[in-house]
Amino acid sequence: MNLSTLRSLLPLSLLAMFGSIGLMAQDSAYFKIPFDFTVGKRQLFAGDYLVGRAAPSVLNIRTASGEGIALVLANTGSPSTLPGKSVLTFDKIGNRYFLSKWSTTDHGLQLIPSEVQKELLAKQNSSRKPLTVVASSLK
Repeated sequence: MNLSTLRSLLPLSLLAMFGSIGLMAQDSAYFKIPFDFTVGKRQLFAGDYLVGRAAPSVLNIRTASGEGIALVLANTGSPSTLPGKSVLTFDKIGNRYFLSKWSTTDHGLQLIPSEVQKELLAKQNSSRKPLTVVASSLK
């Protein structure tokens, strides 16, 4: 296949993969996040969010009212060690927070560190300080 054929097929593939996200996000949980944070290239504000797996390797982040905010590709990660709980793990680097992992008892998704995240780690000569936020209720 040449590059132009692949570019033509990409939108159709994404539509097929993400077209039924609302139906697939069955394990969404409600999180009250008390700080601003970054997901990929997006800066999100402290607040209430619904977070869950939209597809095997896709994390869906919505406002508590259900408005879509972000779909993030991720790698398979380890499940939560807290029985029956959904958990978000953030990396704190300096005074910034980066979403790094989502997990439930059955599934886990590890987000790929953003370029900004990598640059901050290198520039500050520091390490990640993980911070966990546990879901307050399942939706």
